[in-house]
Amino acid sequence: MSKNLNHYNWDLILSELRAAAGSLDCMIEMIEARSDPEKAAAARLYRRGNFRKFGEKGREEHLRERFEVEFRHAQHHMNFAWNIRAIDPEKYTHLSREHFEKWGRFPVGLDSLVEMKSDG
Repeated sequence: MSKNLNHYNWDLILSELRAAAGSLDCMIEMIEARSDPEKAAAARLYRRGNFRKFGEKGREEHLRERFEVEFRHAQHHMNFAWNIRAIDPEKYTHLSREHFEKWGRFPVGLDSLVEMKSDG
């Protein structure tokens, strides 16, 4: 690990992870609603306006589009959580467009699971 755990911004990390979890929950509900539109999860999505009633082709297309948006949103917040883990909280509070774009990218130097396994 490259950064000292004592200096992690746990509150900021938690905020980003909660945002990612919201998108992950939505994706799970979309998949469940696809197989059983009568489920409570589906009803919740209809109420939120994220999963409207369409003809079968339109419904599948809408599901794929919403799924991609939610996936990208979750990934962005996961990337952000990692990239801001030890920054000065003031930078997070006064977020510039440059930092938003930089911290939203996949982390540079983050070991893959394959690399981690081969090291041990």
